[in-house]
Amino acid sequence: MKGLLLVIAAACALAGCGEPRSALSRLPPEEAVRLFESRDAARLRALVADGVGPRERLEGLPLSVACAVRDWPEGVEILAEAGYDLDARGTRDGFRLAALHYCAAGALPAASASLPRRAGGKSANERVIGALLAHGADPDLPGTVALPGATLRDAPPLALAIAAIAGGGDPEEAIRACELLVANGAAVDARFASERAGRALDGLTPLMLATLAAADPQAPGEARDAALAVCRLLVGAGADVSALATLRRAGRAERRSALAFAVAGEDPNAVRLLLGAGADPDQPLGRGVTPRALAEAIGNRAVVRLLP
Repeated sequence: MKGLLLVIAAACALAGCGEPRSALSRLPPEEAVRLFESRDAARLRALVADGVGPRERLEGLPLSVACAVRDWPEGVEILAEAGYDLDARGTRDGFRLAALHYCAAGALPAASASLPRRAGGKSANERVIGALLAHGADPDLPGTVALPGATLRDAPPLALAIAAIAGGGDPEEAIRACELLVANGAAVDARFASERAGRALDGLTPLMLATLAAADPQAPGEARDAALAVCRLLVGAGADVSALATLRRAGRAERRSALAFAVAGEDPNAVRLLLGAGADPDQPLGRGVTPRALAEAIGNRAVVRLLP
């Protein structure tokens, strides 16, 4: 997945925007690439000493993204101190991503090895996230990206970190990304959309997305456990267990809650967690439907017995 995102970002406009432009922008492209590949902090600092265009690019990548994909937190810090916009996003064909999105999705398995992570990239990715957040990157910046099976629109980095769990990525790295984002003020009730063939979900929250992953019967046990851990994290951070999303399919609009998703996935662990956090099994979802009615229609007695 990381390789796919890099290909997309590399196709963005080569020209940066904003003033002043740095000496870095005047380097031959191959020399600039070598600088970032070698992570030469002293030279980067010298090249941006007189300022840097807030949205300068390296082969189409925002400079902050070029640091993120190379696990280079010091590069992020140098750019931030020189006035670079850490929220600069690469845009093409509906994809709109900044450095924090790349780091949040960093647990996803690479689709190609065009710019592979270095050995020990997991801890380095945490340091890049920390550097971005410490220097003012927006933890709720909306981004749009196609993932296997769905497209997330206006999704914050937290949503991409959760999607990494469902996408077969490293659960430990994804959980740590979620922890860092929440600890640094990411909105646990941010709203975004998910689209796939014949189905759209509007008004999703991170808790709903994590519940969908935890209750996915086709997901590996490790992924479901990781998603449930993120559910606990979000509930502990005050996520709204009563929030409703709109499910659109076959020309119909239906409302769904995190508890409804847990019930539909027949996951007693997620159901138990959400009930303990105050989710209402009789919350109206429209057309006479409630989470309890969904459970009874499915006929999973273990889940029905959990409902008070």
